[in-house]
Amino acid sequence: MYYNIDEESIENPDLLQAFIEVSKKILADIESRVEVIKANIDSIRGKLYIKRSNGIYSRKYSSILAVDSTWTVPSLELVAGTIAVIISGYVIAAPPYLGDCGVTYVIHRENAGELSGRFQLEVELDSKLLELITAYGKLDESIDMVMIDGSLFFFTIRDFYDPAKSIDLLADRSRLRGGRLASLVSRALVELLGKSSKLNIPVVGVVKRVSSRFLLPRIFNTWSLDSKLLNINDKLLSSLILKPGEYIVMDSFYKALIEYLELIKGLNRRVSSIIDIVRICDNPPTGTYMEKLCNYMNNTAIVYYKQRGSQIFQQTTRLDIYPRNMVDDVVEYAIENSTQNSVPAPIDYIDRYIRLETTMLKKLYTILRSETKTVELETALGLTNPQKHYLWEK
Repeated sequence: MYYNIDEESIENPDLLQAFIEVSKKILADIESRVEVIKANIDSIRGKLYIKRSNGIYSRKYSSILAVDSTWTVPSLELVAGTIAVIISGYVIAAPPYLGDCGVTYVIHRENAGELSGRFQLEVELDSKLLELITAYGKLDESIDMVMIDGSLFFFTIRDFYDPAKSIDLLADRSRLRGGRLASLVSRALVELLGKSSKLNIPVVGVVKRVSSRFLLPRIFNTWSLDSKLLNINDKLLSSLILKPGEYIVMDSFYKALIEYLELIKGLNRRVSSIIDIVRICDNPPTGTYMEKLCNYMNNTAIVYYKQRGSQIFQQTTRLDIYPRNMVDDVVEYAIENSTQNSVPAPIDYIDRYIRLETTMLKKLYTILRSETKTVELETALGLTNPQKHYLWEK
């Protein structure tokens, strides 16, 4: 068989052969999951209460605030440590037009020696925090809807369930790490949703990389848990069963999360302890930020929809919609106003505006080196792994 692969990719024929072999295994694995869904598609559709769009939404969405952030990938690995630059920004849009836009924050995070996984998590937390602060600052009576790139609820570590008491979110981020940084993200979300409630403006998290499995509890009787079920995420499942213009609504983010955790707790010992943490929302402390967070989770709907128009890839997108009484209106808007990239147009706009190409990392390194005035500083700014220079040089 002939594979149309760049000559540059076959400098090492052994690596190419290894890739060909592993690709066969990957394809076989994914194909087995697809076949399971195809064989049970009628049964699955019957359990998911699928709705059909009518193309009508009552609210006028003439000013939509879209917010996103990004960071340097890969990070800049120097002798002095690893550095990531994080940028956030916004656009105010009414498709097909793009209005006011701007970069709101540019910050950096350094890692002198912690585990790379923890550093990456902190970069993501910083990124989400900047998005929420940006949305809060730009939200006023002139905005009809807020769209944030990614899920509203950043569930990574337990401290998310204990929102920080601090007011100065941006100043405090510089001294907080790990779990306490997550609690700061939680506090920022509470502040944003509180402000949107007073203004009666929906806030929507647009989730493109859907790894969740919230749909499983609705269909688990279709298969047994030892089948291919647990290898099927919501995006694959909904993309294969929904037709253009259709959508699925789960009324409560909190309920969906609990149902999924209860379903799989017998398969992972850690899940029981996670359930204990999440169950705080069954009876949260009165008058606390945690009570507010729990109420917001209960009043946020999860929606999977497939747009009407053409798509580059036939797939669904997940929306986390607060408050849930605005779900149908927001979904009707999304179905009618999504781009070929399968996302609502304002999110496509902000994605293109807040983008860091790999060449930007080279520019950053060039600027740093141009300011070097001593041999010692030049040593500190040296690449800790010069062999990997090719990753971001082009």
